[in-house]
Amino acid sequence: MVAKITCGCALTAALMMLASQPGVAVTFHPWCMVYQDVSGAWACRYDSFAQCRAWARAANQGFCAQNPASPDAVRRRPRRAR
Repeated sequence: MVAKITCGCALTAALMMLASQPGVAVTFHPWCMVYQDVSGAWACRYDSFAQCRAWARAANQGFCAQNPASPDAVRRRPRRAR
C-alpha cells in the first residue's frame, strides 16, 4: 500500500514538472487597435502605428493606441493637487 502511494506521488510530481516547462514564446506587439463598438476590445497585434492605422481606417473600426503592457509605454503618474 505504501509503495502504491509513493509511486503515485512520484508520478504526480513528474507530471507537474513536465507541465511547468515553458511553452511557445509569446510575440509582443507594441500597437493595439481599440474597437469602437460596445465591446471596446483591444487587438494588440500590430508592429507599427502605420500598420495599425491602415487596418483601423480600412474598415472604420476604431483607433490605435500603444499597448499598455509595453515596457516603452509612457507611465504617467497622477498629478498631486497643490
